[in-house]
Amino acid sequence: MRVHEVTVQVRVLDFGRGRAWYEGLLERPPDFVPHENFCEWQLTPGMWLQVGQGQPARDSGPLRLGVDNLEGERDRVVALLEVPPFDIHQRTEVPVRWATFEDPWGNRVGLFQALAPQPATVSATLRQVSIHVTNLDAGVAFYEQALGMRVRRWLPPSAVEMEHGGCSLLLHVAKWAHDHTDLDDCRVTLSFPTDDIRQSLAGLKAAGVDLLTREPRPSPFGEWLAFRDPFGNVMELVEVESTPAVHHGAVG
Repeated sequence: MRVHEVTVQVRVLDFGRGRAWYEGLLERPPDFVPHENFCEWQLTPGMWLQVGQGQPARDSGPLRLGVDNLEGERDRVVALLEVPPFDIHQRTEVPVRWATFEDPWGNRVGLFQALAPQPATVSATLRQVSIHVTNLDAGVAFYEQALGMRVRRWLPPSAVEMEHGGCSLLLHVAKWAHDHTDLDDCRVTLSFPTDDIRQSLAGLKAAGVDLLTREPRPSPFGEWLAFRDPFGNVMELVEVESTPAVHHGAVG
């Protein structure tokens, strides 16, 4: 079995209240609302949380969410969502601390935090491959029909993000308004996510990396910068803004 995407579904008796509760938990509205009494959040690439109207499942879960500040998130959840105070647990043989609570319908939810410090610069996870095209509609048609990809979101005026599994493909119009440079001539670019693009930039400068953009630049999907590896291959770092997807097929 090759699993390329995962959905986890919780049921609530009052959908309006349930949607509001999970919006408060996740601090943002749903990424996708395919039909009445059902919504979805993309928690990480390829991982979706679905909330729908229905009878809650008893004695299942918990759904655990990894966070950077367990105590801070616990205090926020207790204050904002009127959750009874709950304890944080830890065992010497387990490399995380964790806590468990319930939503108003008895669905078990958990938080956990890794004990090892997490890198704040560049993730080793490939987030996106960028390809330059001369016609967006033709590009979308090709990758939909030939490779079975789907549009995740349009990024006006000159780009569209497509997806397949956990990685996305960014089609970008090849004609540029400014003067031609080596960066503009690049046809395929690998993009890596970063939580703090300025901290990552400082690390690249300290390592003597060949930067194609000296400072982060804005784009429809967040700030980015480009650099070359020692062999001339172009890479990007992207600090992605949280933007809702416009299409997702995994519904229930």
